[in-house]
Amino acid sequence: MLTYSDVIRNSLNKYEGFIRELHRISSTVEKEGYCARSRVHEVKELASKLGIKKLGIAFCIGLSNEAKAIVKYFEDDGFEVYSVCCKCGGVDKMWIGLSEDQKLIPGSHESMCNPLTQAELLNHVGTELNVVVGLCVGHDAF
Repeated sequence: MLTYSDVIRNSLNKYEGFIRELHRISSTVEKEGYCARSRVHEVKELASKLGIKKLGIAFCIGLSNEAKAIVKYFEDDGFEVYSVCCKCGGVDKMWIGLSEDQKLIPGSHESMCNPLTQAELLNHVGTELNVVVGLCVGHDAF
């Protein structure tokens, strides 16, 4: 912190408007139930306190059942929820430069994870807060 104090100081100047409010409310949610409530419950509390009604769920196909349960949990509380699977678009992995021998099953169509399109689709429908459910390493960041 001493070595890069200017970076820290400059980053704090970016906590304004919605970002500042998001972190202020997040801190109150943390105080109310830290390590006592599930993260999904905390997201619900955060969204409620921020007045958010439209949630997005970007999920891994391997966690489809869990994503379905999370969607129901939010919908049962009155949220409008949009979900999108990691394999959306069905684009073969060869499109990003993989060779057949690098696929799990060479010679087959193997859809790539598509986090950028997941984000674009959720933005397209106007979600106000998006939740990531188990995206694979590298597919949860871009």
